[in-house]
Amino acid sequence: MVCGIGLMITMGFLMDEFEKKTYEHRELELMRMTELALNTINPIIQKYNQGFSSKEDTSYRIQSTDEGN
Repeated sequence: MVCGIGLMITMGFLMDEFEKKTYEHRELELMRMTELALNTINPIIQKYNQGFSSKEDTSYRIQSTDEGN
């Protein structure tokens, strides 16, 4: 009986740790995806801010990055 309770406590602890690790990995993946998106869009915005691109062209280029163009 005591062994069963110990096993249940251990399993509960392991499940909590697994869940925490899953959330941590997901958070890191979302951070990586956000950084990738910003690295894709920032050069386009910089060209606009420097006057090398019109507002319409900048908007089009940002929207087309979503389509893989």
